[in-house]
Formats: sequence, structure tokens, C-alpha cells
Amino acid sequence: MEVTEKDIELKTKDGEMPAVVYTPTGGGKHPAIIVIQEAFGVNGYVKSTAKRFAEQGYITIAPEMFYRSGKHLDVPYNEFPKAREYIMKLTDDGIISDLTAILEQLKSMPNLLEDRVGIVGYCMGGRVAFLAACMLSSIKAAAVYYGGGIMPMQQQPGGPAPRPGTIEKLAGINCPIISFWGGKDQGIPFTAVDEFEHRMHAAGKSVQVNKYPEAEHGFFTYDRQSYNKAAADDAWPKTVSFFNQHLQHASVGSR
Repeated sequence: MEVTEKDIELKTKDGEMPAVVYTPTGGGKHPAIIVIQEAFGVNGYVKSTAKRFAEQGYITIAPEMFYRSGKHLDVPYNEFPKAREYIMKLTDDGIISDLTAILEQLKSMPNLLEDRVGIVGYCMGGRVAFLAACMLSSIKAAAVYYGGGIMPMQQQPGGPAPRPGTIEKLAGINCPIISFWGGKDQGIPFTAVDEFEHRMHAAGKSVQVNKYPEAEHGFFTYDRQSYNKAAADDAWPKTVSFFNQHLQHASVGSR
């Protein structure tokens, strides 16, 4: 499907947030997917992923979550300490405020299929996607790729006490979630993934958990050393099928 690309700036309570929007051509109404960046900014990988979803028939928007630190920030993959500086400036209240501004922008688009908005996030964005599912009723489906901070981190000897995981907010979830995890992820062991799945099911939440024993953190990102083609090729159609089921073809709110 042919798509158009447009750079926009969204008004938020903390300033203007740049974003790129991809829209299927040919008219008609479409559901939407918010595509949340990794820790490294809205780079070529994030934009190409947003475009891929648009080619499947979705309006997609990829916002720059680091806009409070500067616009158009693109951090090299080997400079994670710099990315961490930007991450540490984010707050959950600020994230939800930003997502609310994005949702308002989408609702203003005449070609949006009403009440059909999903979210997908990678790495840092995976946690943002999960947080959105917990806090925003307008989100009707969420895809979480190796989201750090969803489960509480183990305390390191001599280090500060870990912050509570976002999982503590799961009572607010009212949409289905699909998730993807790598067995060689040094920060998110499968024991944490198993606990995530257990807590979601125990709370009666709709969740699909996909585990790839040979994949590392960031396995979906084609231009990172951690890229795992087999895992990425398996995860992509599952993600598209999930969004098609809950945003394209099913009645809104189906679980």
C-alpha cells in the first residue's frame, strides 16, 4: 500500500513535540498505531518501522519522546549513556500527557477510523506502550517489545533500591497486549518474563507472550548488532495479525 510521510509538531503542555506521520493513500478511513522509539531517538529504524505499519493500512505516528531535551535527537547505538540521560528526564506523568496530545491529534484527523488506536514500543518504548495500556482507555491494543522497567529490576549490591515496576499499574489495563522477549537479554531474564505473564493472567488480563531463547535485547532493530533475523521475522507477522484482529476486523474492545 502506498503511503505519504509528513513531519508535524504537536502542542503539549511542555512545548512542541516533533513527530512523523505516515498515512495510507487512496482515501477511506483507517485505524492508527502510535510507534514509540527505542532509547536512541526517532531514527531511520523507527521511521521505517512506522512506515511498514502504514503500508499495512494504518495511520502511524512516531513522536519524539525526548523533545524536552532537544529536537531531532538521534543517539548512536554505542552511546547508551547519553540515551540514558534523556530517559532519566522522562516522567510517567509527562509521558501520559504527551500520549494524550498524540491521541487528540489523531482524533482530529478525518481519515481516522474512530476509536481504533493501538500502540507499539521497543526497548524504552515497550515500557511506554505498557504504561499507555495501563493508563489510557483510548488505547485498544498494545504491542510490547522487550520493555525494560515493566518488572522491577533486581537490586544490585550497594546500589539504590529499584523503582517499582510498571506492572504495579496493571489493574487499569482494558485492552489486549502482545509481548516479545529475548532469552539473551541481559536486563530482562525469562524469570522476569514468566512473572510478568503470571501476574497478567492472575489479574485476568489478555496477554500473549512470545519468547525467543537465542535473541538479545533489541533483536527487532535491523541496524543494531543485536538484530536477530529469525526472531524479527517471526515477531513481525504476529504483531501485524494482532493489530489486524483488534483494530481492523474485530469489534472495538474485543478481547
